[in-house]
Amino acid sequence: MYLKYCGFTREKDIQVACHLNIDAIGIITYPKSKRYVERDKLVQLFENVPSYIDRVAVTVNTPIEALLNLVQTSNINVLQLHGNESVETVKALKTSCPSIKIFKAIPAHNDCIQQVKTFAPLVDKILVDTPTALFGGSGETFDWKVLSECTETPILVAGGLNNHNVKTLIKHYPHIEGLDVSSGIERAKGIKDSRKMAQFIDTVKGALK
Repeated sequence: MYLKYCGFTREKDIQVACHLNIDAIGIITYPKSKRYVERDKLVQLFENVPSYIDRVAVTVNTPIEALLNLVQTSNINVLQLHGNESVETVKALKTSCPSIKIFKAIPAHNDCIQQVKTFAPLVDKILVDTPTALFGGSGETFDWKVLSECTETPILVAGGLNNHNVKTLIKHYPHIEGLDVSSGIERAKGIKDSRKMAQFIDTVKGALK
């Protein structure tokens, strides 16, 4: 089970997360997000993250030139496209940055399944999230029934996950590839809770037994 902790804004929270059994750490570069981190701070926050943990820059409709600059001036190894990016944008990034992984977030709208099928062959991971005007970050879940139609495509699930509901998600949809959690491991927007971070992992491990 791939586990991504997202929405970090503080170095001390990242250091705690690095000592847990997680696969990825995400930082939000979208200015309208309450967890927004500007580029220079992102570079600093990711500086000491070990190479075996994916360093994910979460972007929203960012121009390709800015994405390339981010790749060149930081040690990120994943770009997460969380907006309305096109197939052409994904292909251009894969050509320009062949060593960078690309994750594509798909909102759980009515056309979610078609969007998953469209982007899955082009990216490294697909993430299904709760639809919001601000492209995620609501802390709310979506109707997980849509996941029953995604059995042929490994996906990460985001949106309102926490220590109380993640066991139900895993029980009913064991085919999912991973989890992306932010608000469920916080005590305030962008301020992580070390106890919740550890508990979430324990709950996931328990559910997978």
